[in-house]
Amino acid sequence: MKPRAFFIQASIALLLIVLYNVAITLLARQMPARKMIDAVRHLEPGALFIHGNSTMDAAFNDAIFAKATGEKPFRAALGATLPVDHLNLARLAFNSGKPRAMLYGFYGFQLYEDPTNSWRQFSGNRCLSLLIDPATAIRYSASNSIVDHLMIRLAAALPALRERDVIWFKVEKLRRALADVGLPSTAANKFGRVADFKQLVLFTPQDVHRLSQSIISSDRPFCGPLVEMFDLAKNAGVEVTVVAMPSHPTNLPLEVRSDWNAYIAHVTKKLRQQGIRLIDATDWISEEKLFEDVLHVNEAGAVRFTEKLAQQWPVSRARP
Repeated sequence: MKPRAFFIQASIALLLIVLYNVAITLLARQMPARKMIDAVRHLEPGALFIHGNSTMDAAFNDAIFAKATGEKPFRAALGATLPVDHLNLARLAFNSGKPRAMLYGFYGFQLYEDPTNSWRQFSGNRCLSLLIDPATAIRYSASNSIVDHLMIRLAAALPALRERDVIWFKVEKLRRALADVGLPSTAANKFGRVADFKQLVLFTPQDVHRLSQSIISSDRPFCGPLVEMFDLAKNAGVEVTVVAMPSHPTNLPLEVRSDWNAYIAHVTKKLRQQGIRLIDATDWISEEKLFEDVLHVNEAGAVRFTEKLAQQWPVSRARP
């Protein structure tokens, strides 16, 4: 191939790559992760930072809590995110507009779930870690792999990798709409199809027994990102309250309640040692009709949860 022909083809290829990345950037502007980052950067000082994943996002009603407590809640809980992402978003909040306090919701054994090592996990809402601080993502999710380290750096720089799911989301949404043509509509909420969550097995009774006993006997610390997040909050003067989110009745049957209660007591003790309060909301919603699926409460469940949380809020703050 002649140099001129090669140069022309290479230039065209480069132009197409640039245009593709520009298109991805434009399409991703309204994605939840980007909108959340922008909102946190404009966080009002003195706000109550509501943090966690989709369980908190579904359960917290801003208006009810604000009216009952006089607080200024800012809901930063975002679905399909993990502790590494929560750490990055909290750091951004502490640096951008100092919140007065943080209310952090967790589900199951999330406090002890160590990050996995793979660059591919940072997609969808989890791309926020690449947008905020890829170094933290590398530190917790690429510590043992040069390839993952390099790919996280590359994905953070290239929208086509960082927000690679944006086109798939739109195609999948269209596919599901077409699949329902002529059929009864498929039940769905903002987190996905209800049927998908019904197939989700969060943990078995054996898991609850094994994990609770292992955590208690080893007395190991919380996962690294959360340890760092709690330390950042303490150094920033941000008061932290942790909430064990409501559990669907089928997820914690009676035969595992003693193991679960021992685990919660252990977590309460560990948090208290750090000056952090725990509100155990595991049993607050016992009716299945108040759940959207096996993980998220519905609107009525959110009202119940938020009203009880508001009642507990001044009490929990008065007793470290």
